[in-house]
Amino acid sequence: MKGQIEKLVLIGIAIILVTVGCGPTVAQASPTNAMPTPLPPTPAPPAATTAPSFPIGSFYKGGWKWEFRVDGSYDSVSDQAKEHGIYNVYGNQISIMGDYSTCLGIVGIYTWTFDGSMLILTTVDDKCTERQDVASGKWRYEP
Repeated sequence: MKGQIEKLVLIGIAIILVTVGCGPTVAQASPTNAMPTPLPPTPAPPAATTAPSFPIGSFYKGGWKWEFRVDGSYDSVSDQAKEHGIYNVYGNQISIMGDYSTCLGIVGIYTWTFDGSMLILTTVDDKCTERQDVASGKWRYEP
C-alpha cells in the first residue's frame, strides 16, 4: 500500500508540474491579464520649408534674351541664333531641351539661384557646348 501512495503522490506532483509548466507565463500572458504595450512617441513633423519658385519672365545676358514661360516653354534669342524649347524645374535644378540644330534632342541640366534681380545658372551636365557657353552665368531679370 505504501508503494501505491508513493505512486499517487508522484503522479499528483507530475500533474501539478505539467499544469503549472503549461500555464501562462509573464511572457505568454493571456489577453485578459496582459498589459498593453505603450506606443513609441510620435515624431514631430519636419519643419515646413518652401522651395523657391523658378522665376518666369525675360532674362538678358550680353546680346541674348531668354524668356521662360509658365507653360514650361522658353525662347532664347540673339543676333546669331535662336532656340525654342521646353524646361522642367526640380528643386534647384532646371533641365532644358531645345530645337537649336547642334543641340537637338540634348538635355542640359543646370542648378539655378535667383536673388530677385539675377538668375545664375551653373552647368551640371550639358553635352551641347554652344548652349552651355550661353546658358551658364548671370542673367539679368526683367519681369
